[in-house]
Amino acid sequence: MEKEDLELLNQAYKIFEDEYVHYFEDAKTESHIARYAAIKTYTRRRVEEIFDNATKFVAKISIILEG
Repeated sequence: MEKEDLELLNQAYKIFEDEYVHYFEDAKTESHIARYAAIKTYTRRRVEEIFDNATKFVAKISIILEG
């Protein structure tokens, strides 16, 4: 790999970490709470938000892999 390739990967990692890794960690925690805690409802809006972010994440990964 060229130095430029490594720099690009590092930048992509930082973007994904800032934008998605922390978000998905929170979503995982919320999912666990929704399944196993006394909370009986999980809002449809929140589920749609999590799904939308997951879809955007997959789309960005696809763009990077194609590039």
